Amino acid sequence: MGKAKKLVTAEQFRDAFDSEVLGWPDVTTRKMFGCPCYLARGKMFSFFVTDGLVLTNLSADAWNDLAEVAAMAPFKYGGKVITGWAHVDISGMPGPLMESVRASYEGALKKADAEVVKKAAKGKRRLSSS
Repeated sequence: MGKAKKLVTAEQFRDAFDSEVLGWPDVTTRKMFGCPCYLARGKMFSFFVTDGLVLTNLSADAWNDLAEVAAMAPFKYGGKVITGWAHVDISGMPGPLMESVRASYEGALKKADAEVVKKAAKGKRRLSSS
């Protein structure tokens, strides 16, 4: 017989999540949407909701990889689908989800870096037009 996957409760998952994610560089937390939210350099990459975890910065490849290991769907807020946000059911979730969390974190870092470059370029344009 094959080896059974170890399943965890939502509380165990949250504890393991915090233990890992809060050790990553530039990660901060705050409440958004009334839920615990995780940011990388100020850009949100995940947050917990009552029935799961939402990842906000997945590439198409990371989305597909996640779909292979987790029950997930596009995140809906106020009846509208938020494009690119994955709502993951974490009840009994095995460990491989953390690879997708890391991918969302890295996506948030890229967005933060791009924003810094964009602001710097905008500042240079202002100086040259003065």
